[in-house]
Amino acid sequence: MHKLTNKFVSLFLSIVILLSITFFMIHNINYYDKKYQQYKVYDIFEQDVALNATKSILGFFESDNELDSNFFKPDEVSHLQDVKDFLNILRLILIVFLIIVLFFLVFNFIQGNKIFDKLFFYTGTITISIFLFFGLIYFLLGFDFLFEAFHKIFFVENYAFDPRFSNMILLFPNKFFQDFMFDIIIRTNISAILMIVVGKIIKKKNI
Repeated sequence: MHKLTNKFVSLFLSIVILLSITFFMIHNINYYDKKYQQYKVYDIFEQDVALNATKSILGFFESDNELDSNFFKPDEVSHLQDVKDFLNILRLILIVFLIIVLFFLVFNFIQGNKIFDKLFFYTGTITISIFLFFGLIYFLLGFDFLFEAFHKIFFVENYAFDPRFSNMILLFPNKFFQDFMFDIIIRTNISAILMIVVGKIIKKKNI
């Protein structure tokens, strides 16, 4: 039972790491600026216009402001509202799982249980295993399949924007989301590898 609990908490910690990195990436305005330069978004929009529109989205996600209705069309606003609701659910999951992990760590520390080596090792291996599974799906079916399936599962039918008129598509081409996904995967897997290494060090030093 104790080993099973360790694995469940490790799964929660894996999700905490993934979601923390995801939220960091979402709110990293420098990342958008870099990608806008890479995909020549500034050939379509002035830099200030593109970045202000992006800041409007990020502020909307945090309920700091409303979206710029002059820039985004009603169907785009509707979709971004769904994205905001989805992110709020993810944020709640992050908080709940983080509380569970912290409670587990504090409880075992007080009890004198040496579980940190297994917890870190399990967290790293679970994280990498999850990404290997989805990596296989990506290899077999491609990014477009995953992107479409993700939207069909979590959103209503309000994301098929007309590329001729959609500022959303001009601002965020599909390649942007593919890079965004890969960058999250890379950062999360680096964290997972570090967890495994730390777990082995803790076990070796019998901490």
